[in-house]
Amino acid sequence: MDFSKFIGLPVAVAQKELENSGYSVNNVKNSLPKISTDAELVVSAKMLGEKQVLLIVGDFLINVEGKDGLV
Repeated sequence: MDFSKFIGLPVAVAQKELENSGYSVNNVKNSLPKISTDAELVVSAKMLGEKQVLLIVGDFLINVEGKDGLV
């Protein structure tokens, strides 16, 4: 399976798709931001063993607020 297709997806979406394909999924949070964030996205996916995948997760701010509201 090509795990690169999971990069940038929300963690819940990637995890559900992998589990539906028969994989056991572990998540590791890679960032601890100092600002409030609104999304956890997959930044890397690695095969640990047969049918075991490690998702590296990062926090992102998707809804950026500018002077006129959300950008």
